[in-house]
Amino acid sequence: MEGNGIGRVMAGACLVAGPALMGASTAFWEGSGQGATGGALVVLATGVWAYGLVKVLAGISRKLPVYGAVATLVTVLGVVGGTAFGVQAIYEEALGMSHGKAIEVLGEHPFAADVAFWGAGPMFPAALVLTGVGLLLARGVPKWVGTLVCLGGLAFPAALITRVEWLASGVDLLLLVPFAFLAWKMVRETELATA
Repeated sequence: MEGNGIGRVMAGACLVAGPALMGASTAFWEGSGQGATGGALVVLATGVWAYGLVKVLAGISRKLPVYGAVATLVTVLGVVGGTAFGVQAIYEEALGMSHGKAIEVLGEHPFAADVAFWGAGPMFPAALVLTGVGLLLARGVPKWVGTLVCLGGLAFPAALITRVEWLASGVDLLLLVPFAFLAWKMVRETELATA
């Protein structure tokens, strides 16, 4: 990780805070909806996590510049999608609307739905998978780290779509482990994801 201490410490803290906040949001689920508090935590989690992810991808970019650039763009778009879903949860509760009804009403606005939700929404889990693959290709960390990030990214949508709390909590924990390792490595070392 380029730069001196404070940037690495901030990025490391964000790599832990992102999945931890996402995990905390699960505690506020209300039936099939995330609830206003859960939605607010999702907004915060995706924004904070993105800072750490972009720093990890900067390390990957030193070995894989094109790959890193594409993965960074997907990450930024993923934050837009994550934020949109978080804000949707806030408005569902504020308006007293069920999640199913919100999806139905959203269908009346196909361009907005396609851009903000169905297009950008899947980008965040895709960003996690791309980050995991990038870590594996760059060979700067143990293989288990990249593998767990990939698995977490693949399982992430299933946990949110099904709204099964134990599954979502399991995915959050699965993602917290490799990102905590990356945070520790980032804070301790000046280079990340380079052999």
